[in-house]
Amino acid sequence: MKQRIMALVISLLLAGAAAGWTQPTIYLVRHSEKLAGWFEAAELDAYQPLSAEGIETAKQVAARFQSGEVAAVYSSQTTRTLHTALLIAQQTGAPVQVNQACADTATITSFLLDLSRRFRPAQTVVLVSHSNVIPHFLIKAGLAKECWPELGVLSTFFDPEPRIEGYDHFWRIAGDRARAGGCAGFERVKFR
Repeated sequence: MKQRIMALVISLLLAGAAAGWTQPTIYLVRHSEKLAGWFEAAELDAYQPLSAEGIETAKQVAARFQSGEVAAVYSSQTTRTLHTALLIAQQTGAPVQVNQACADTATITSFLLDLSRRFRPAQTVVLVSHSNVIPHFLIKAGLAKECWPELGVLSTFFDPEPRIEGYDHFWRIAGDRARAGGCAGFERVKFR
């Protein structure tokens, strides 16, 4: 059953691409720097807050958006992503919503489909996520592997899971591009 649903979602995405289907412009933002010296217990990781530097970084990201420019801000449910998302929401006036796709790569495809239904191509949404999830958004939105280096997506033989590093970029997926793959419509933006 799960395979049938996934096949349906994939065929809808492919049919949309063939028809010139578009989505809102999506900005992918990594949560800002975490507070060092946090508890070692894995079950407390979700509660790790931003450091003072992280708060400043989140303010710099938020300053890149104008009031009224963003229709919605989505975040995973960790403290660090929610704090980053809150500062963007305060700048833009957009509501913050928690969505599982910002932390769970298995739900990204259906979330992208949902965004395309809920928002027009002229609208903008911001997704605040993690270094190991952002590349999956880019890939599932159609980013070709040969574009990974240009967009700062890292993967090695010894660590093949795609990831990003650093806290000084965000990514833009243009809403008006066709989902045909390649580098067109994808941008890595340095904000500091």
